[in-house]
Amino acid sequence: MPNETAELIALAAKYFLKKYKENGGTQVSLSKELGITQAYISSVINGSRSASFDLYTQIADKLYGPLDKFLNVGRRIKEGKPPLTEDEENNGLRDDAEHLIARLTYYILDHRRMAGEIKELKQFYESIVENLQSAVLVMDSQNEVIYANTRIKKICGISTDEAIGINPFNIEEPFSRLRMCPFVEKYEEAFAQLKPLYYENIQFETLDGSFLYISGWLIPVLKEGRFDGMICTLRDTSDTFATINLLTETVEHVQDAVVVFQQKAPREIPFAFFANKKFRTILGFDEIDPFSLPFEELVEIIKKNITNKAEWEKFITKVFQENPQKTTFVFKHINGKKYRAEGNPIYDRQGIQIGRLATLKEMV
Repeated sequence: MPNETAELIALAAKYFLKKYKENGGTQVSLSKELGITQAYISSVINGSRSASFDLYTQIADKLYGPLDKFLNVGRRIKEGKPPLTEDEENNGLRDDAEHLIARLTYYILDHRRMAGEIKELKQFYESIVENLQSAVLVMDSQNEVIYANTRIKKICGISTDEAIGINPFNIEEPFSRLRMCPFVEKYEEAFAQLKPLYYENIQFETLDGSFLYISGWLIPVLKEGRFDGMICTLRDTSDTFATINLLTETVEHVQDAVVVFQQKAPREIPFAFFANKKFRTILGFDEIDPFSLPFEELVEIIKKNITNKAEWEKFITKVFQENPQKTTFVFKHINGKKYRAEGNPIYDRQGIQIGRLATLKEMV
């Protein structure tokens, strides 16, 4: 198509696109109606790109009317004349009303389509949540359960219908029979702090009198900085907890002094996952919870019970920097005895380092 025609199309399109936008339309909605990209329609309207006769006809029809009249408006604009005569303007008002009705009809139909898609998306995510191995409770801004997945029956022994409306701050039947005060305490903590809270292996008694250990997340939902609900997950970790207890009790009674460190990655500061009684007694932290040993705190306590503190700090720094396969250090205890500590990395089944194991033996 000649360049002059493309120029007239562009002039008219810019004029009518402005009117189109005044009536609630957008360049995005226009591109969708025409079945082309926004970038393409933009380049055509700006005159930087030519289009087919068919597309020009569609643009004219969507924005104004027949292509010949559309081109005439572009020509009038180019000649410095008013784009439309008074009669055309008045007729345009009637056309605009018809176009507005057409657009409103389109928006209504599009809204119905979107509503259907949202419903399908909702069903999709609900199917995922329903098949989780964790029970899920969703609270509203009044701390009342508005949603519970079917896993709640498996873990707590109550149905989803029974769970709806329960409020942890005002527990009534059936939750009152569950004896889950530790969970409520954690909920109150998350509610007070308005921050996600992970809880682990808290105990509660089920309806049949048995005990479970559960772990999970309490995630406050905020709206404009204010509490708007809570997402709670409850996962039965009784078997895992029992296994950990069995292993730690075994380590607790071995002859050697042993400490197990966890690490997220090599060369990162570890966490003392568990130290048996003999290890704790020798190095002076027997009164501290063996499952709660921040490494920095552990280092400071050990320094108070040995005489070669500078060597100890240098050794620890080297271990972090080099991550050696095997380490050896001799503690010179304030009681006059010497203890040899040997450490080795711990790997999972995929060969990824997940921690270190250290043993402590008295040197004779």
